[in-house]
Order: sequence, then structure tokens, then C-alpha cells
Amino acid sequence: MQTIFKYPMELHDRSLALPRGAVIRRFAMQHGLPTVWAEVDSNAPTTTRRMHIFGTGHSLPEGAIYIDSCEDGAFVWHLFETF
Repeated sequence: MQTIFKYPMELHDRSLALPRGAVIRRFAMQHGLPTVWAEVDSNAPTTTRRMHIFGTGHSLPEGAIYIDSCEDGAFVWHLFETF
């Protein structure tokens, strides 16, 4: 069954457990935590995806794929997936 789930993260998180085939739809701050909302098949098996949150001006690893950005007061955080 397709649905939207949310996944709170910490700024230092390096992985996110999501159902296989999940499509990330939004990255934003909620209650002080960076949070990902994803469209998922709730019956699919879970897989771990490598997610990294970078601040503006930080170096990015080679091959990182941009997902979304969000504001946190004076900071802007950028979510990337790496493989």
C-alpha cells in the first residue's frame, strides 16, 4: 500500500532505514529535527540508504546526489544520498 511516512533524523545521521523503492518527497525541520517525508510501499522490505546532511559551504563527497534543502533559523541544511 502506497503512503507517506516521516522519518526524523539527527544532523550527524549517516543512514536511513526506508522501505525498498521509497521516494523522498520532502526534507524540512519539524520540532527542531531534520525530517524526511517519503512515499513508500508499506509492505516492502526495509533497506538502508546512506543519507548525509551538509551545511552551506561544506565539501560534498564525489557522486553525492542532491535530495532537498531546508532552513533552520540562520542555517540552511542540504540532504544528499551517497552510494
